[in-house]
Order: sequence, then structure tokens, then C-alpha cells
Amino acid sequence: MSIQNLSSICPDKLFEECSVAEVQTTQLKLKVEVERKREELRTLVGERYRDLIEAADTISAMKNNSEKIITHIERMSTKCFELQEKHLVGFKLDTASSCMERNKNRKPYIMMGAQLKLLMDIPEKIWAAMDEEDYLLAAQLYLLARHINTSLQYSSGEEYIESKKVLQWFPVLTRQWNTISLFRNSILTGCREKLKIVDLNIETASSCLATDLLLEGCSLAVVEQMFLNLRMESLHQILEYDHQTSIKEQICLSLKLLAQTLHFRHACFIDENKDSDSPGNLVTKKLLAIVGGDAPRSIDLLNLQNDSIYNYIPEIIKQFQ
Repeated sequence: MSIQNLSSICPDKLFEECSVAEVQTTQLKLKVEVERKREELRTLVGERYRDLIEAADTISAMKNNSEKIITHIERMSTKCFELQEKHLVGFKLDTASSCMERNKNRKPYIMMGAQLKLLMDIPEKIWAAMDEEDYLLAAQLYLLARHINTSLQYSSGEEYIESKKVLQWFPVLTRQWNTISLFRNSILTGCREKLKIVDLNIETASSCLATDLLLEGCSLAVVEQMFLNLRMESLHQILEYDHQTSIKEQICLSLKLLAQTLHFRHACFIDENKDSDSPGNLVTKKLLAIVGGDAPRSIDLLNLQNDSIYNYIPEIIKQFQ
């Protein structure tokens, strides 16, 4: 009879169906099974008790270690506070001094990085200005880029890095300036093509003439002669024989061009207020609005006042007009 059958045996049925010998045998088997179950119970209780004792010992050890750690931390806090109270002034002075020294050593590199970033960003803004045919703004940005390039290569002093090192560390500087330098001819060409147009307004004409004067660095008389030559060239183009344009249209366009040219020449170049502090011609007014004493700085064209880079731009760049 299996163990499973022993656990489910019915005593009445056992006495009815089995002999005395079989009943005695079954009794012995039940006693053996009971003893085995008791032993298993003792083992199970013993193991659980041992685990419980070990867990209790571990918890007690953790409690002791935690108390020791808390005690050490409290002692460290007390010592740090005493040390801070004892040497507080000295620590502050040393920290400020070392911080100032570190910033002083890093400043030339940060200033150089700020100027390089400006030189990288300006071409995009020049392109945008030229797309909008704002050649005067494009010229201002070009001159600012030229000034930054000069500052990087030729400035000297404690706040600047030697030009040789700048060119050695950043060969891209030369390539970037070579790219930017091409804008000068593009701006001048755009201005002069604009000045040839018959339907030209006075504001555009004065801006283009001021741009030419700004980039060429010549006298007002030279720019005036250049303007007249461009208008004469435009007149010759109108008078050239063209099957699609009638003689009447050519004459009308020619008269319009001549009248407009005389008006522009008078407004842009002739100063009727010679005795006054305020110039009378538009070109000079345009230039004074850019390079005059009360004119905004060229760096303001980049709208960097709220940018962290603005604080590291050298004053020689910030004050440029």
C-alpha cells in the first residue's frame, strides 16, 4: 500500500476487508510514516529558525553600523563647521583670487573664439542683406568682418593671442576671410547695376551711392562722376536701335532718365546748407547715420546684446562704426 493510500485509509473498512496480520502490517507502516513526517517537521522548523536567527543578527549588525556612520557624519559636520568658522575669510579670498586668475588666463582664448564665431556668422547675414538688395547693410557687415579679421591678426597685448598662433591654430581664418573678401565686388556690382535703372527711387539711389563711397573710400566728387558715367551708360543702352522699342518710347525713356539723373545729382551731391552744421545732401546724411558720432555701433547690426558671446567681444570690435 502506497503512502498516499495510507493517508486516506478508512479504519472501519480496513478491519472489514483485511486480516489481523495485514492490519498489523498497516499499523507499522503508519507508525513509520508518522515518524518520518515528524522528522521533516523538525528539520523544517529548525531551518526556518536558523534563518530567523541569522536575519536577526544581520539586522542588529546593520543597526550598529548605521549608528556608527551617523556618528561619523555628525563628527565630520562639526569639524567642517569649526574649520569654516576658523578660516572663512581666508577661504573666500583664496577662492576669489584663484577664480579671477583662472578667468584672466582664459579670457584671451574666449575673446578669440567669440571673434571667430562672428566671422563665421557674418557671411550668412551679408547674403541675406544682398538678397533684399540692402547693399548699405551688406557693406556695413563686410567692413565689420574686415575689422574683426584685422583684430585677430594684428592686435597685441595681454588680452590678445599672438597673431602667429591664431593663424597656426585656426587656418580656417584665412579661408574664411578669402571668402568674405569676395563680397566687396559683389556689393559694388549690385549697387552700380541698381544705379543704372530708369525707375529708381531717391532712397535707393542715395543708399547705393553711400555704399559705393563707404567701400571705395574715395571722395564725394569721384562717386558723383561714377554715378554720371553709369547714367550715361544707361542712356546709351536706351538709345541703341531696338526693333521692339519705338523711337517715341526711346525718347520718353531718355528724357525720364535725364530728368531723374539731374534730380538725383542735386539731392544726393549738392549741399545747399553749407553754413549749417547739418549736411544738405542725402549721401552725406546716409554716411553720418552710419559713421557719425551718434551713429549706432556696427556690432548692433548682429543683435547680440542678449547673447552670452557679447560679453567676450573686445571693445575694439564693439566700438567699431
